[in-house]
Amino acid sequence: WENSHLLYDSSTRINALEILEFIQDLQQEIGKYPYEKNVEIGFSAGVSLIQVDDSFRRFSDFFDRADKLLYKSKAEGKNMINF
Repeated sequence: WENSHLLYDSSTRINALEILEFIQDLQQEIGKYPYEKNVEIGFSAGVSLIQVDDSFRRFSDFFDRADKLLYKSKAEGKNMINF
């Protein structure tokens, strides 16, 4: 299991539905790739959105929240997404 992180600039004004659609599209593309030795690869995600009025203020708080959601997704099975 490897962990990676995607960060979006808040000026893009991307919303939760767009992030969900992006992750689902990425999951599909990764699943379609013809890996050697018939290996199936997928991924789960934990997503933390930063809101202007959020009680969290430090980047590390958002990162920690996303990390906890990622591990929740992994515990739920393959290709899961939690916000």
